[in-house]
Amino acid sequence: MLLHYQFRNVKSFAETVEFDMLAPKNRVRNRFSDNFNAVGGETILKSAVIIGENGSGKSNFIESLELLQSLLDEKDEVRAARSLIYYQHDREDPQEADSLQTFEIEVLAADSLIYRYLLAVDWMGIVEERLQYREPGRKTLAPVFHSERVTVREESGGFTATYTLEIPALSSEIRKLLDQKLNTGKTLGTMLLTLSILGIDHTRPFLDWMRNTLCLESSPINNDLLHSAMKDEDDLRILRDPRYLGIFRLVDESICDVRIDEEAPFVWSEIVRRNADGGEYT
Repeated sequence: MLLHYQFRNVKSFAETVEFDMLAPKNRVRNRFSDNFNAVGGETILKSAVIIGENGSGKSNFIESLELLQSLLDEKDEVRAARSLIYYQHDREDPQEADSLQTFEIEVLAADSLIYRYLLAVDWMGIVEERLQYREPGRKTLAPVFHSERVTVREESGGFTATYTLEIPALSSEIRKLLDQKLNTGKTLGTMLLTLSILGIDHTRPFLDWMRNTLCLESSPINNDLLHSAMKDEDDLRILRDPRYLGIFRLVDESICDVRIDEEAPFVWSEIVRRNADGGEYT
């Protein structure tokens, strides 16, 4: 059961957006008691409706959850996709826009525990990841793990990063395996996915809820939101590679530049040529 969800910097949403299913502690709850369910020590709304005009962001709200689901199951590099972050189209270069996306979700899972998960990513990879849990009715959260990026540097073909990792009561064998993963410098998949494969307590119930209980109805076009966005990122990376310009120059030596359009690179990008007098034209 979804209890609370918030995210920022996804598509049309620049600021933090919150969605809460926990019942308010006021007279409304007493007047409309049939609208709530008591689960353990929590009082939860039976249902909720998102209302807004056309183009107000209702679909983007759902797609933010789809994006989080995809990131959790991604076995390759986990990072923000430029086409899925918010930026002001008329005033901002997408390459210079704020790429930090954060997701925080709280759910009641099948093992009757409440889990709170945080994932923060930017265009260089995972920035922070944390999983906590508590029993219904209690406010204190117990840690499952917490991972945070310490350093990051750009290298040919991508980025390498170092991370801290905190996991209570971890065996030396598991710690050695995780250190090997962290010391590779590559962020291959979420730590949640890795720890669930290793059988770390409390990771599997939450991941199962995200995979199998959270059911999002979306159009076929948006069914693979993350991979579609990542393909666009890979295409842009190829277009910006100096070797791409070199291929053009093998065909026509007058070509001196390729001006990449970030929105529609294969439609509006321009080839720049230089004539014998040194003037440039497209």
